[in-house]
Amino acid sequence: MGYQLKITIKNSHPPIWRRILVPSHITFFDLDDIIEAAFGWQHDHMFAFDFRDVGEEFIGTPIRGEEDTADECIDEWMQEGRSFLYTYDFGDDWVHTVKVEKVIEYDKRYPQVMKSKGPNMIEDCGGIWGFYDCIEEAEPFDMEALNAKFQKWNLKKIYPKRSSRRRKSADIGPDLDEWAIIQDLFSDLLGSDKKSQEEFGEWMQIMQKQEEEMQKSIPPVESLEDIFLCYTKNDLKEIAQMYGLTGYNKFKKKELAQWLKNHLLDTVLMKKVLLEASEASFQLFESAVEKNGISMAQELVERHPLLVTYGGFHQDLEFYQVPDDVKEKYKKICTPQFRQECIARQKFMVYCDAALYLYGVLPIEKFVEIYNSYEDADMKPEEAEDRIWNYIKHGEAYVLKDGFFMEAELEEENMFRYVLQEQEPYSYYIPENKEEFLVYGECGCQEPDESTDFFLNYLQKKLHKKAPEDLMIYYEIQDGIRMNEDVEELISVLLEFDCRISSDKQIKDAMNQILKLGRYIRKWDYKGHTNAEIQKSRDDRISSNRKIVSFPGVKKVYPNDPCPCGSGKKYKHCCGKKQC
Repeated sequence: MGYQLKITIKNSHPPIWRRILVPSHITFFDLDDIIEAAFGWQHDHMFAFDFRDVGEEFIGTPIRGEEDTADECIDEWMQEGRSFLYTYDFGDDWVHTVKVEKVIEYDKRYPQVMKSKGPNMIEDCGGIWGFYDCIEEAEPFDMEALNAKFQKWNLKKIYPKRSSRRRKSADIGPDLDEWAIIQDLFSDLLGSDKKSQEEFGEWMQIMQKQEEEMQKSIPPVESLEDIFLCYTKNDLKEIAQMYGLTGYNKFKKKELAQWLKNHLLDTVLMKKVLLEASEASFQLFESAVEKNGISMAQELVERHPLLVTYGGFHQDLEFYQVPDDVKEKYKKICTPQFRQECIARQKFMVYCDAALYLYGVLPIEKFVEIYNSYEDADMKPEEAEDRIWNYIKHGEAYVLKDGFFMEAELEEENMFRYVLQEQEPYSYYIPENKEEFLVYGECGCQEPDESTDFFLNYLQKKLHKKAPEDLMIYYEIQDGIRMNEDVEELISVLLEFDCRISSDKQIKDAMNQILKLGRYIRKWDYKGHTNAEIQKSRDDRISSNRKIVSFPGVKKVYPNDPCPCGSGKKYKHCCGKKQC
């Protein structure tokens, strides 16, 4: 898909304009590059795309910075018939009117000028009125030369970004937020590299003793209702809304606490909550059930809906408890058979997460083939679809459409078809064993290994970042690479983490490190392969196709030489006539 745009210099008489075809799934930075090339601008000034009908503006600078907002994908704003403004150089104030004439089928990854009128523009001449004072100096517009230049471009497809412009660090990587919380809470112990493992072990023993003392000294909580009475009425309403409960507005707080407790201890609803809980939530909850509570930070409790819903937290003591009526109900529901059902569901969900992390979209039959091969199972596509649909009912992470299983974001405007098109030349990356495959679903990331350790070393030694911040940066950069973000945009990630890179040498070094990392990140475009793996596969094919051809050492015969056959004639009049 693409767009036919007509771009006109405002207040030009006669109008100076270009009609250009541009591909979809590019950023406003890309569109700026196209417009500047089409009018002869030199990328020396700031620019802005202004959608006045909705009060939205996208701004960019020649050297991209933290305040730039032009890294957004253009597709949301390219409705047929829509007009918006593009301004270049806020001093001379060159305003261009851009009209989306058509939404078209367009499979090229470069722009193309279809028609034009008027010359190239002149930088720093005082705007449109100054331009007409020196218009004879303007160079003519060469559409053929520009299109030849455009054909060498290969604009990357920008895929949807999860949940927000970029995923939060707390949502990336294996339990990084827990480690960050622990480091923050106990920085005196963990903040120095000189602390020994023995000291940390001693600290853990002290914490365990304190927890045991609290378990003995703090009385059990009898009912979930008692906990709810400590909440505000609005807190209780939020919990009710979380589980789709209605009819709570008529109750006073005390009645609401009892009503909510009764609903949450309903067997059907509690089973549903437990089935949807993560394995980490289960383990923490079971530990609190078996004991009279456990010590943990409030931030960790808030991460697990199961803990928030069915327990209480002593803020001053940082101690979490499960009330007696919840324990009793939990033990009735959580039979060994039900626990196995929860584990099986969790494992299937991890398979889903791993497949979509690596591929983004794949045929449901391929997903089933991968699952069956690792689990030595005989699941049918219909059974997998039923399970996935059941999961979709409780969240919007997955979508089934036209026989394909995909990330929900890829359903928008059928973007999954563009991903499939990019993937077509490649085979699926299939890890050697189940554990390696599932780690992508469990962590939601690609963990550092020997091929990417260099980037962590760069962060630690050159940018002086320590754990866990170095890993947070690594996962942020990794996620941006997977989403095809530009290296300039990824430099801004380093700046957001207060990395000191200001000189040209530091910026160039950072760019080189990011580009190098990009070779080893698994991407949807390559069906889970890395760029380095794809290149190695190509090199191997080329090497295997090479053939060594031996040529006899025969002296070259020229047309006027005697013919080697011994006829006495010149070669061109004899055997040379027979050569083709």
